[in-house]
Amino acid sequence: MTIYLTRAVIIITFLAFVVSGQNNQQSQSEKPNTASISGKITINGDPAVGVQVVLTSQGSNDPSTRSTTDADGRYKMESLPSGYYHVEVMSPGYVAQVQGPSLQEEINLQEGKKLEGIDFALVKGGVITGRISDPDDNPLTGLVPDVRRLDEKGQPVPYSLPLITEFDTDDRGIYRIYGLPSGRYIIGFGFDKAPTTRFEQAEQSGTRHYSLTFYPGVTDQSQAKVIEITPGSEITGIDLRFGAKENTFKIAGIMVDAKTSAPSANVIFGYGKLSGGTYEFFEVTSRTDTKGRFKIEDLRPGKYFLKVMDETRPIFSDAVEVDLTNGDVEGLEVKVHAASIISGVVVSDGVPDGDLSAALQKITLYTTADDQSDRMFNFAEAEFRNDHSFEMKDVRPGKEIFNITSSQSGSASMWIEYIEIPNVGRIYSANGPNSENVGARSTAGPVEIAEGQNLSGVRIVVGMATAVIRGQVKFEGGQLPATGHVETRAVLVKTNNQSENAYASAIVDPDGKFVITGLTSGDYQLNIYVFSGVEQPSGPRTKEYVGQNIGHGIQNVSVQNGTTTQVTVTVKLTTPGKP
Repeated sequence: MTIYLTRAVIIITFLAFVVSGQNNQQSQSEKPNTASISGKITINGDPAVGVQVVLTSQGSNDPSTRSTTDADGRYKMESLPSGYYHVEVMSPGYVAQVQGPSLQEEINLQEGKKLEGIDFALVKGGVITGRISDPDDNPLTGLVPDVRRLDEKGQPVPYSLPLITEFDTDDRGIYRIYGLPSGRYIIGFGFDKAPTTRFEQAEQSGTRHYSLTFYPGVTDQSQAKVIEITPGSEITGIDLRFGAKENTFKIAGIMVDAKTSAPSANVIFGYGKLSGGTYEFFEVTSRTDTKGRFKIEDLRPGKYFLKVMDETRPIFSDAVEVDLTNGDVEGLEVKVHAASIISGVVVSDGVPDGDLSAALQKITLYTTADDQSDRMFNFAEAEFRNDHSFEMKDVRPGKEIFNITSSQSGSASMWIEYIEIPNVGRIYSANGPNSENVGARSTAGPVEIAEGQNLSGVRIVVGMATAVIRGQVKFEGGQLPATGHVETRAVLVKTNNQSENAYASAIVDPDGKFVITGLTSGDYQLNIYVFSGVEQPSGPRTKEYVGQNIGHGIQNVSVQNGTTTQVTVTVKLTTPGKP
């Protein structure tokens, strides 16, 4: 079996399933290492000698094991646990000999399986190079190319280059993009004015001083000159000289203590774009000088906001909105307030310390404003210690809600029973595990917090869900394909809850095994879904899929807190495209 890649850097990584909900899997250390993967790599039909192949486990960017091709271009990885993998060959600059939809081949490896013939046929990729300069022909450094691949109708298709600085313009203004698959491209540099919800992403296309300009010097994408790339081709002289700079403006001012009006020195703050009343990400962070002054330059016309983002001390500011539509804004005053600190301990009756410690690693404890409109910037997260004590910094004054969020979608693996606050008393949660609005977030409050108040001795009493389902899926009508994008999920829906949303879920491994933990006592409907994905090309290192359901099984199951329930579910597989 020969696999044709769009780019010749092929990694073997576990499938990164995007599962809405809990991602329970059998630990790799618990699985026997009895599987293997092998294949051959060629370049222009000849064995690729000394090419490295890497194996990376799910959730990690660090290779678990490596293999190097021999004199015949062959590689082999042995003693592998079952799992979902991708294959990547470390051979930058090479692409597929024959264009296909896959950027990376995905492997679904079962226990004891010896998967052979995972081959890759490569050729040298194409190159585009040129020089970018300002109106006076001075080189522009550090610009990021905007490369767009065209389909048969001449329309751009989703495509993205690897996020590496090697493709940026150097100190001479020269750029060189290598490893391009055969095809038709257009290329541009500069700031893309197109609407975007990611301010930072728009900025990285180039410099804010110039509008996005395509080769050979046009701002209309339809007028851009098409560049033809063939295997091993190098297209030179793709130069751009920008026209006049666009107007840019600045924001300047001072940050002062809200109570004393004294300058706030060395305060870290951030700023971002304001679009349609929505705050769009922080672009960068900066710092006031020793006299509390700040200045932000080279901003394009538009509306912005800035606020304190200093995690080194308990301070905050409101988001200050600034309109740069018509010119600079100077003399801006930002008031810096003292934030509160809340500290205490989390306890759970009858739960061993070790179990509580493990559970605290899977939840987030934080406060938010009771006022929904003020929640974007009013968020203080707790830091836990080994003794289950916690501390929340940067708590803003006002009515605050205590929140616990579980990593488990729709379920309350941990929930607030009540909170005890010195001189305030006991505050019970309105959404424990048996309430109608049970969800992944449990809340209690509001609690009135004064500016600069340090609230200590808080005791948060939590309940915990400790039921476990351990399951085995048996497939009828065929086997899961050994290659290609396949997802098998176990999804729980609580049968006594009016909501049809998933209560919890887990990935089913290629051997059909799964574990779902952190469940409350009750009756559930267990659904097993099998999806086969058809890959859509989107770039040399990114993958998008259109999923198709090729199997579904249902079984009812009842669980009790503190117990493990074993289940077996039968799923009949169907051929993709058929009922």
